[in-house]
Amino acid sequence: MVRILRPPHVFFNNTMTKQVTDGAAFTPCYPDHSKIYQFGWDGKAFHHLDIGGKPIVDWAHNEQADYSHGHGVDDTKTDKGPSCS
Repeated sequence: MVRILRPPHVFFNNTMTKQVTDGAAFTPCYPDHSKIYQFGWDGKAFHHLDIGGKPIVDWAHNEQADYSHGHGVDDTKTDKGPSCS
């Protein structure tokens, strides 16, 4: 089996919202626009998003979980600029 590792997906200075139920207000997700969120990354290597150590199957109903602190999102970097490279 060959595992192809891609660079982490980065959210930076983006707006992401979620409508939890039909007709409800949109709730912000990852609202800190200066924080760099690297999905699928633990700071050193690829890490599948997990909840309690169990990898998530898909994004549905899991988008508001906290994946930082070793659960698949490295959020240790910040940048105050309009974009990052």
